[in-house]
Order: sequence, then C-alpha cells, then structure tokens
Amino acid sequence: MREAVLVCKKAPGSGRKKRVTSAVLKRVPRDPLAATEIGRRLRSVRACPPADILAGAGPMPVRIGNDEMANVVSASVSADGDPSFRINSITDLSLASAAERLRGGTLRLGARGPAAAMPMTTMDRIGDGGLLARDIDGDEKIAGGRPRGPFTFSADTANRNYPAVHSHDKDAQSRMGMAPDGYYVAKGNAEPSQVEKAWANSGRVIIATHWQFNAQPCVAGYVETDVLGGSSFPNFNLHCRDHEKPFVVWQNSVFGALCFWFHSTRQQIGRGIVSKNLRKTMPVLDFSALGRGRLRSLERLFDRYADAPFLSLDRLEEDGNRKSMDEDVARVLLDGREADRVCSALGWLHGALASEPTVRGKAAGPASA
Repeated sequence: MREAVLVCKKAPGSGRKKRVTSAVLKRVPRDPLAATEIGRRLRSVRACPPADILAGAGPMPVRIGNDEMANVVSASVSADGDPSFRINSITDLSLASAAERLRGGTLRLGARGPAAAMPMTTMDRIGDGGLLARDIDGDEKIAGGRPRGPFTFSADTANRNYPAVHSHDKDAQSRMGMAPDGYYVAKGNAEPSQVEKAWANSGRVIIATHWQFNAQPCVAGYVETDVLGGSSFPNFNLHCRDHEKPFVVWQNSVFGALCFWFHSTRQQIGRGIVSKNLRKTMPVLDFSALGRGRLRSLERLFDRYADAPFLSLDRLEEDGNRKSMDEDVARVLLDGREADRVCSALGWLHGALASEPTVRGKAAGPASA
C-alpha cells in the first residue's frame, strides 16, 4: 500500500455533518508530469465535487486522455469522527458506494445498477457478543486467586464436558454447518458458579473477528449444539433464535461479506478485523422486518447449503456454491423483476470484491488522497 500523511485542520463544532471528498488513484503516476496533471485535476474537484455517495450515480472518474486515473467520491461524516466510512486500501470506490448504500438500506450494485430497498440495522440491535477469550481460558488471576478464565481447552474428544470451537481451520470450517473442535474443561481452582456463568454465554452461532479473506471460506457458522467460541470464532447470541440460521446465511453471502469487508480495518494483507466493539455498529440485515415467510425461506437456504463447501473470497468468481446461494438470497429478499435485475448484477459484485488487493492479499495497492 502507498499512503500519504495529511496535515488537517479539525472541523469546528461537534456532532455536525461535514462533506469530505476522497480520491483513490487507479495506479501510481508514471512520471512527475503525470502526477502534476492528476494533482491539478483533483484540486479542480474541490470547486465541483461529486454528488453524495448515497445520492449520486457512483464514483466520479478522473481521466487524462482516455485513461481513467482515479475515482472520486463525496460522503458526509460526523465532525466527531464517524468511523463508518472508510476508503483506505480500496481500489474500486464503486464497492465503497455499494457498501455505504447498503448500510443505508438500499442495495445498488455498480454505478448504473438497479436499486432495491433492503431493511438494514446494526449488529448490536439483533444480538450480543460472546465472551472474550481471556474470560474463557485466560491465565490471569482475579480476586481470591481464581483464574480469570475458568476453562482449559482440550482437543481430546473423550472429555466431552463443554463443547468448543476454539481455532480457525479453513478446511473443517469451509461450510456454514460447523462442529466443535474440542471441549473446555473446568480448571481445578475455578469455582462452579464461575464456570456456569461463563457457560451461560454459549450459543449455536459463532462469527469471526479476524477474517482471512484469501484463505478462510466462512465468516460465520451454526453448530447444532451450544458451544463456547474462542478468540478465533467468538459467540454471537441473537435475541431471537429464529434468526440464527438466516443470520449465518446472510453473513456468508456476498452481501454480508461486503458489509464485513467494508466495516473492517483492512490494515493487514488479505485480512479484515472487526473487533468486538467495532462489531456492534457493523451493518446487518434486519431480520425482524422480513416477515415469517422470508425468514423460513432463509432457514431453508441454510439447510440446503449447510454442507456445501465454500471457497475463500479471493476466489468468489469460481465459487459455484456461494454464487448459487447469493442468487437464492436475492430472490428470497426481493420480488420479481427487482430480484432478476439484482441477480444480473451479482457477477460485477463477485468480480469487484474478489479483485480488491485487501481481499486477494497483494502487497501493492492504490494510492489514496
């Protein structure tokens, strides 16, 4: 990645929205003359900025001759520093536009793609995160000399005490339907009440906080029995159990992947990190707004694809199972011609997301301004 250090003046006031225009270069300028011309073009954008990312047709191209040199977008951000709009390390700002619009409740794929209403909310409104790993098997001491984490993990299936999903395993976890990879065993110096309090945070849904886009196929999984997730796959306990399977389907669809990718830090090659606190504001489908019929249809999609192996996100274009599920999800959530139009644009979304350097894991990336 090539980045610039900006020296900025803090906007006055608090809580007010400010318009910020951002540009991403398609490639590094080939010589100082080209760089100067690009800089001149970008400075001229200040006088006539593009429409807001939620209202316009998409990113505004900046061309020199026949070459498109940069994408430019404009977005409103809070003077307090709203962290939701992040364009760092993104090559195609049409993806940022699609993700930001989806967060606002409109599914629109590509600059001229069809627009469809999609009920959205945030993760903190539909469920609660599980325990931190150190509260499960941490070695620190707390009051009375007790361990902070009351458990020890064991891969020995003979223990069969408290089922766990402890570690990433890209082969075993290539399917949405997952299984325990071991068991937690209570430590001898842990009090029974401490053990039971920790186990009360168990559940059937787990979701990664660190998603290795170019290796790890699934970001969320459903386990038939209650489990305690570890640092790799912590629990996410939904307020309504009828939403569990639909949630796992959404998260592993390209729509959920887009939300996770855009909301994540993307500061590591091929990996996106959404911490427990950052996860609270991550956009997600509002399952309570779907109605029983669509919820049941999403449940049936989970049952159909639970054992279907997925590929990592950098291989989206060759992932037949995920492509098929994405079309099915679109047809469940949308009606008639609206669904047909979105399905026809899914190829663009698969290709664009798979081509992003932060998904592919390539070291070289765009320049941002």
